[in-house]
Amino acid sequence: WGTSFQAPSVLQMAGNVTTTTIDDAFGADGRCSVVDGAIVRPGINNNVLSVVNGGSLGPQQARNFNVGALFESDRAWRVSIDYWTFDYRDVIAQDSSFQAIVDDDCLDDRQANDPRVVRTTSSQITRVEADLINVGRVRTAGLDVHAGFSRPTDAGRLALDAGATLVTRFDVDESGAGLVDQLGSRNHRNGFSPTPELRVNVGLTWTRGGQTASVAARYISPYENDQSSPTTPPEIDAWTTFDVYYAYSFRPFDADADVLVALGANNLTDEDPPGLPTLRPGVQAFNQRPGYDGFVHDIRGRQTYLRLKVIL
Repeated sequence: WGTSFQAPSVLQMAGNVTTTTIDDAFGADGRCSVVDGAIVRPGINNNVLSVVNGGSLGPQQARNFNVGALFESDRAWRVSIDYWTFDYRDVIAQDSSFQAIVDDDCLDDRQANDPRVVRTTSSQITRVEADLINVGRVRTAGLDVHAGFSRPTDAGRLALDAGATLVTRFDVDESGAGLVDQLGSRNHRNGFSPTPELRVNVGLTWTRGGQTASVAARYISPYENDQSSPTTPPEIDAWTTFDVYYAYSFRPFDADADVLVALGANNLTDEDPPGLPTLRPGVQAFNQRPGYDGFVHDIRGRQTYLRLKVIL
């Protein structure tokens, strides 16, 4: 059990200016359309100034508790289970994402009248502002589970390794109105990171002499896209990828150096990250920028590599 605090940084106090791409909810005529709780995107994208205003921020504080157990066997297996919980107070966070500010400007009254969104006379966005605030409270909890097994065989040593993180709670109180369950959400509207409920990694490794080969599967559970609708958000699909690796270690010509040659591939099957669904059919079904959730998924596809390492 422990407590901690973190003072705001100079950058958080002073604010900063950068750029971002906004998928505008309003058309060139200054109007927006909402059908079944979802914005009908006109397909206008703007690269705009994104301004984060600092201010009078207090330190964020936390209380945490962790308890776990480890089981080991003479037969070369081990299992660990950890339960953890964090209770954050006065968390420093952006009051809303820039995209959510523009979207909410449409959803609240269908009028482009939010003073944080600056537009030209032709309705083009040039600037969006957000504030850093001390969010009221965040409570989160979950389980980390890990299992491993290793055994020699006539063909070499085999090792199985599996780990999972299950988030059981993620409640946010942004304004003192009470905790709201945001577990399994992209959290596009509240300034926090996405919270898929489950992540699982499973790997099998073979070693024999100077050879090592492994294959690993990585799974991220589905979660909701609250950018499309805060009340009936559609689901972002689950994502599973596979990594492979082979290495050979040897000492050439009896030299006083070990050489490792490795070949591998991440995302072997070249799986695209899941898109960001809307509540609209046809071409409108996946038309939200940036098209995928970069906080959770990787758009780079298959990555192959060749590695040479010399250990003197």
